[in-house]
Amino acid sequence: MDRPLSEARAGERVIICSINADASRIDKLAALGLLPGAELTVQQTKPAVIVWCDETSLAIEPALAAMVMVVTPASRPGG
Repeated sequence: MDRPLSEARAGERVIICSINADASRIDKLAALGLLPGAELTVQQTKPAVIVWCDETSLAIEPALAAMVMVVTPASRPGG
């Protein structure tokens, strides 16, 4: 079941399944490598969501993280 990245817990591994945002925000996330299928490890959730993605630590504002829908690897279809 998908949920916003902003609801993930620190230490959790998640996979982006969709992004519910306008084109400019999707472009911003894509430039950071945050696209559907990307695997993330959540490092912290407050005051910003900090994730590890492709050997890079990224800080994402909470409002933007709420637009990124994720699943845990075990709940991913076929996973």
